[in-house]
Amino acid sequence: MSGGLSGNRPEAGSGRLSRTGSREGCPRVRCVVPGNRKRERGCAAPNRPATGFSLDPPFPALQDLRLLPLPAFAAAGQPIMSNQPDLFDDRHRGETRPRSGRNRAGEPPDIAGFSDRELLARLEEASPRDIEGLCAEVLSRSLADAVPLLESLWRRFVGFGITKPFREQVCVLRTLAGLDHESARAALKRIVPSQELPASLHGVALQAAAQARLTVPPDSLQPFLRHSDPDVRAAAFRLSRQARLPPDLLRAGLKDPSAAVRREAAITLGLRGIRDARAILLDELARRPSNTLITALAAIGDDDVIVHLGRCAAAQPAHADLIADLLEEMDDPRAVAVAGRLRKEPSEG
Repeated sequence: MSGGLSGNRPEAGSGRLSRTGSREGCPRVRCVVPGNRKRERGCAAPNRPATGFSLDPPFPALQDLRLLPLPAFAAAGQPIMSNQPDLFDDRHRGETRPRSGRNRAGEPPDIAGFSDRELLARLEEASPRDIEGLCAEVLSRSLADAVPLLESLWRRFVGFGITKPFREQVCVLRTLAGLDHESARAALKRIVPSQELPASLHGVALQAAAQARLTVPPDSLQPFLRHSDPDVRAAAFRLSRQARLPPDLLRAGLKDPSAAVRREAAITLGLRGIRDARAILLDELARRPSNTLITALAAIGDDDVIVHLGRCAAAQPAHADLIADLLEEMDDPRAVAVAGRLRKEPSEG
């Protein structure tokens, strides 16, 4: 019947479309319909998904992949994206970090049992969970041979830690500061004034420089005295002891809203014998005495200071010998008398 739908189908492989709209010559597809019902039909439209399918004639490679669940790739010895760096560390989500060595063992390594050579080799590829223990061991051994590796580790993280410092960066700075060796101080001298030092590390870097007794040029130090971070300001005032900044700049720190900054500013001024720091130093002596603070008070050395130092020595025996030495160095009869009593009291006890 002309003009109607014909039930006759062209031969397979002709590649022509029948009036039903199916393409002839395509391999037949066996579609699996929900409910375990199977029926055969012609090749579906290219963009129309099926619930499940298998090609007839079969393609074994495709069938193997189709039937293999995702975790089985790893089980078959083909880890998925095994070389992908750790892009979203739980410490800094959203900030990438450079790849470093990983401790493949489930338990932390026995760092104390490493030889120096093993310790240095492990430090070179330190992982985040090992770095603190490795650096602590380097400090306990005063291992100056670690300095080149520490500086290399620092360079690996240049450009990172913009918003928050990485653990490796902090450990490198503190370890270099703790190593009493000229090579460590030289490495810090290269790192601290570098333009590549991120703002998040200014405080740690200045504290490391102060611990290592580095001399920072006054022009480089002055901006940090007015930094928004109180930890950075405190470290800058501590570094000012070697920089010899003008006293007027240091006096501003006595009115800082941060108690830590006021303490560091007072110690710096006291070490120069400037009496403006006296009230804060006496208050800090009662709350939290330290050898540096006691030395700063002794540099002022008036009658009231002598009395308070004597009382501190009685209440804090750990500081008694230092206080006695400082009092004896004063050109003051009352100070010498107090020092004599401090020397005599332990022998009587």
